[in-house]
Amino acid sequence: MEQKSLTTILAEKLGLDPAQNTDTRYQKLDTLLKVTSDDELTRFINKNLPPVRTNDKQELLTHFQKYLRTYFSEEILKYYEKSFTNRAAQVNHCKTRISFYKETLQKQQHSDMCYEYFHVILEELSLIERSISRAKSDDMTEVPPQSQVTATTTRRTAVPPPERLQTPIEQTVFGLNFDFIGKLYDNLLIEGFVNESSTKEIFLQHFFVDTVPETRIILHGRSQSDIGYLIDSLREFFKGDYQHDSTLFNTFWAERFMFQTNGDAQIPKIKDKTGISRIVSSAKRDDRKSTKERIINQIVENLKAVPQ
Repeated sequence: MEQKSLTTILAEKLGLDPAQNTDTRYQKLDTLLKVTSDDELTRFINKNLPPVRTNDKQELLTHFQKYLRTYFSEEILKYYEKSFTNRAAQVNHCKTRISFYKETLQKQQHSDMCYEYFHVILEELSLIERSISRAKSDDMTEVPPQSQVTATTTRRTAVPPPERLQTPIEQTVFGLNFDFIGKLYDNLLIEGFVNESSTKEIFLQHFFVDTVPETRIILHGRSQSDIGYLIDSLREFFKGDYQHDSTLFNTFWAERFMFQTNGDAQIPKIKDKTGISRIVSSAKRDDRKSTKERIINQIVENLKAVPQ
């Protein structure tokens, strides 16, 4: 059996990644994974969270989730954007620790006051778990197990596998906020802008920056102005160039969506980036106002409540 170094043993005892035992992101995650009781949670919140002047429970929970997203989730996910060897082992290492924490937490009894805070922690850990699961390693060489080495082999020098290529976590046009996309889907489904034939998982796939699915999602509206107003209203949530570059923004919608209105005889239409620009511009004209303006404005307000 391979002998572990003292550094590796200490790192494992501390719950850190053996390959990155000094990484502050893992130390932060380790801090969070130690919070299992109501008293520990209260101390954690009092020690770490900036004060907020509100007694509203939902606002306090949102404040807590924003803190975790900024100082835990996003920091840990930044680590997985960097190149390192043995990516699969590190992904499994992190997922195993999170799974163990979830199992431990399920055995605990929590007060009504703390229960929802622990639920927020589990949501953030699930985000981390889903995101790092998308990190894949390219193993170009596998060393066969000893049992597969034939008896005629007298000596073989192990060739270390080449360094794995960096595979960054796929970014969406909304950054790494997968919860936001889920909430967007729920709102569009309820208001009839999409139907159940486009599942939430399919819907998610259409927002990754570097992947254009072969099948477009159909957006429904009474008129083109409904669709144009919806598209324009969602612009503020897009990241970086997508928000500020109209060509990039319009191309995104043109490549991934089809559009069906009551006047289309149930036949979805494909539009190029110029067509998208036209329906957005048309929706802003007084004589072409969207009939669903109030509904779309409410969707926007619902989305603003999702922690960024």
